[in-house]
Amino acid sequence: MIYYIWRWQYMKMILAIIGSDDADDLVYDLNQLSFFATKLSTVGGLMKKRTTTLMLCVDFDKVEEAIQIIE
Repeated sequence: MIYYIWRWQYMKMILAIIGSDDADDLVYDLNQLSFFATKLSTVGGLMKKRTTTLMLCVDFDKVEEAIQIIE
């Protein structure tokens, strides 16, 4: 009989809303450190300013590292 052991790792989703000018450089920096993101172009707010929303799913123990890169 074969038993499968599942080890659940907790993850967090980070949503970062940034200016479109900084998006490509930030995604490149995240990818270099093995953080992968989904990039969405968004327009909103009172002035209809163009922004980018990044969605990242990060292991629970690497959340602080990802946030430091984004900042």
